[in-house]
Amino acid sequence: MTEKPQAPNPANAIIAELLELARTESADKLFELNAATLYPELYDRAAASFDGWDAALASALVALATQSATRSTRARKPRQADEEQVVRRPGPQAEQPLFARTSGGAFYALDPAEVPLSDAPVVPATPQGAGRMEALKYIGEPDGVVVFSDRGRYFGMDTRMVPQWDGEMQNRRVQDVVHLDDGEQIIEVVERDLLRYSSGYGASQKGGPNRMIHVTRGAKAKASEVSELTYTLDREGRDAFLLNDGDVPVAVMVGEAENSVFCASAMGKAIHFDAADIRSMGLAAVGVNAMKLDGDADAIVGAFLGNKIEQVAIITEQGLGKRVDFAEFRPQSRAGAGLQLLKLQSGDRVASVVACKADEDLGIFTSRGRLHRVPATAFARMGRPAKGDQQIDLIGDEVVVRLVALPCGGV
Repeated sequence: MTEKPQAPNPANAIIAELLELARTESADKLFELNAATLYPELYDRAAASFDGWDAALASALVALATQSATRSTRARKPRQADEEQVVRRPGPQAEQPLFARTSGGAFYALDPAEVPLSDAPVVPATPQGAGRMEALKYIGEPDGVVVFSDRGRYFGMDTRMVPQWDGEMQNRRVQDVVHLDDGEQIIEVVERDLLRYSSGYGASQKGGPNRMIHVTRGAKAKASEVSELTYTLDREGRDAFLLNDGDVPVAVMVGEAENSVFCASAMGKAIHFDAADIRSMGLAAVGVNAMKLDGDADAIVGAFLGNKIEQVAIITEQGLGKRVDFAEFRPQSRAGAGLQLLKLQSGDRVASVVACKADEDLGIFTSRGRLHRVPATAFARMGRPAKGDQQIDLIGDEVVVRLVALPCGGV
């Protein structure tokens, strides 16, 4: 006897219609009063099937979350056996503050409990009017910090004066502490003591004289002796480096003079060269070419100093990510085309690259202000030619904009 096909579930059909509305219409049209006017037939069916419009929306949200979790599980390949043995032990760093910056120019210290590990992306709260969170940085608990702006200036700050944000209230704005010009924003923060140990007192504690190296999106790099920078607290700001018109700094790094530099481009190339290939210049200099870019659409998306680096984490705008052993990037000469970083899919670009360790965390930021903090081992360890695994499910035209390395925040 042939079985009769089952009739479609009316509730599932309603959920499918609600999800389609959510994808195509603005959120305010889904408010109950608006929906009853704009979509009366759907509203009546949803209210009857789910005992209310809000219950129908909640059921659609649960269905969407379940679908996303299923797609994520299928997309991600099993981790390598050696990575499954990584021991995660949250240390005191897990409770030390993080430095955050937002699209609206806010810069503040943040309790790491505000950005915990999560099974799905979240939208972190930010101060009123600050815009979406764009980056997080961990540098411990120094007595003072030096912040660099997108216009090549730097400011010394006592850590106690850095604005604080507890998720609900902010005690001050960064503009109340240092004198930024209109539209000028903080883009980097480093420990102030790295500038102190340039020579003489304490030099042996930090491994010898340090240099400051910055790299821009346009692939310019410049090194300066930190003795040229002032260690004192300075609210007015001083010039650290010059920038070509339209160029912006991607990374400002302070470290030992005997070092190497790693840069990665949006078109999927990376270069690793001796830091000595960038000679020290005065502050009033633009610098030299760090690597050869692949046309006007290419740009540097990440850079860091190479001493003691173990792995590199990479993510593309479409959310494909992986980790690569740093040893795979052999040293080359500065200003070359570099080595393959990963295999890019058509239309995709590298969004961000950071140095990391297997027992740390990685934070993925998107253009919609969402953050997904995951163990670093969520990014599979692969070779340079691999394209990576899907690390985050994106919504609509959303893209990944940044990847950050953070201390281990939990087991």
